[in-house]
Amino acid sequence: MANIQMLQHSAPVEPMPFGALASAVLDNSPIGPGDEELALRGLRADDLAMIEEHLLDLCRTDRAMRFLGTHNDEVVSSYARHLDPSASIMVGAIAPSGRLLGFAEAQPTEARGKVEIAVTVAHAWRRRGLGRALVARVVVLSFAEGAHIAEFNFCPSNKAIVCLVASLGGRFGPLLGTASISRGSRLERLVA
Repeated sequence: MANIQMLQHSAPVEPMPFGALASAVLDNSPIGPGDEELALRGLRADDLAMIEEHLLDLCRTDRAMRFLGTHNDEVVSSYARHLDPSASIMVGAIAPSGRLLGFAEAQPTEARGKVEIAVTVAHAWRRRGLGRALVARVVVLSFAEGAHIAEFNFCPSNKAIVCLVASLGGRFGPLLGTASISRGSRLERLVA
């Protein structure tokens, strides 16, 4: 007697939008050690006000480094309000108080398989590895969703991002102020 299985044909499955997997996979992963334990988690639409507050807290110099130019509160607020968690990967470092202390995002670019990465960390939490943890998580999640290259565009005088990208095995160039991390790089082994 043969075992026959009936194949059911259903409607074609629509591909999930970029960022959908990240919000489902990433939960409150603790990060420490430090004065207080932070939780890394995927950020959603209901977190946009928290992101806006975090970005508005950046001093003028930090805004210039993050946005590659000086931007007033209105521009920064508009940027934060127009973020689309269903079309990007956004990860935050949240204090027990609920305050966002670090934020990294991966935005798809027009080039297929390429995302652009950005990160900000509250001044008091710098030089503790928080930015590195956020960027590593966002890049790995981007690769899991099909990206092949994570690119960084930054002010060449931003030594913090240069050190961060170098520590994750990024390659610099071809233009000054650009770097990238490719899928299959040592980053995936570093965070595994």
